[in-house]
Amino acid sequence: MTRVSALKMAESFPKHTLCVLSKEHGHEEFSWDPSDSGSVAIAEREFAAAKGQGMTGIHIDENGVGEAISTFDPDTHERVVMTPQIQGG
Repeated sequence: MTRVSALKMAESFPKHTLCVLSKEHGHEEFSWDPSDSGSVAIAEREFAAAKGQGMTGIHIDENGVGEAISTFDPDTHERVVMTPQIQGG
């Protein structure tokens, strides 16, 4: 899946969803409620784990526009996609 198709896919996600894309697992979705510390902790943990694997975080805004992010903010970010780094050949 290309980064552009990942962004298009993310537009259909419900608010407060983290999607982690991987070759091994396809994609995994983690939803959180900003007022629920348990679900926020899970989303933060998964975001950090994906960053630790070298993935890039992309926040998708309400207009479907993506912006690279380096930290997770459960109150500001509504839809986040973690994509593997693109490697040249």
